[in-house]
Amino acid sequence: MKTSKQLIAFLTGCMVAVGINLSHACTVIIGWDGDRVLVGNNEDWLKYDAKYWYEEPGKDDRYGALLFGFRGNGTFGQGGMNTEGLFFDGTYIDKIPLDPQMREGRKAAKTQIFKHMLKRCASVEEALQYLDQFFIPFIRSAQVVIADKTGDYAVVHANGVVRRREPEERFAVITNFHLSHLETGNYTCARYDQAHERLESADQITEQLFREILDATHQDGEQVKTVYSNVYDLTNRVVHTYYLFDYTRPITVRIADLATPGKVSSGPVYLRDLQGVREEY
Repeated sequence: MKTSKQLIAFLTGCMVAVGINLSHACTVIIGWDGDRVLVGNNEDWLKYDAKYWYEEPGKDDRYGALLFGFRGNGTFGQGGMNTEGLFFDGTYIDKIPLDPQMREGRKAAKTQIFKHMLKRCASVEEALQYLDQFFIPFIRSAQVVIADKTGDYAVVHANGVVRRREPEERFAVITNFHLSHLETGNYTCARYDQAHERLESADQITEQLFREILDATHQDGEQVKTVYSNVYDLTNRVVHTYYLFDYTRPITVRIADLATPGKVSSGPVYLRDLQGVREEY
């Protein structure tokens, strides 16, 4: 692990600060409509200085990556997508006890591990093989969602894989409780129920449906708000970003437009600069 600051940076996008209710946290949805794979996420936090940037593959990498984060976190990515349509983001969960066996034969992971995963892997299967080399204790309070353009997805935490896509699944919803609680019904999350109900009743998975779900589940509390919402088209490597739950003005980013050979990074683009600062914030 590099620094405690980077550890905090990983969790800022998917967990809550002391004293903030657990209902204020992130939401991830995945859906499949024919050959197209869509992923949506709400990134909920205390500050509004969200940014995105693109990084070319480094010496030991194979793929470029579009990443999202916050001012002050440097090149630490809260989530993102690579040039092959591989995605990751995370949601907060209650801290889990570590399985001591996870340490055996594995290297200690650095906090940039999921960014490195994007730059070295093209699919969920490759990503899981890559992550299996490491012990990742700093995600004891997070579930990390990984999805790819083929429609495969996985959810991992500090003790390994907790879920893979089932053949009959049309959609998936991941919020802020351990997914094992779905089997017993031992969870309370209105955002999960709202998203699940809308996806289950939908005739078709569309970007508009995802936008409506992210709107319905966004946070607008006194302390925590949905700073940005993303709708990823993993098939076409496009993301539509909505700043401070203004779902009428998408910021559309095509990763192919950013993938300029020879650039280490295109530099950060701040969402508030694109949208203008809303007066009330």
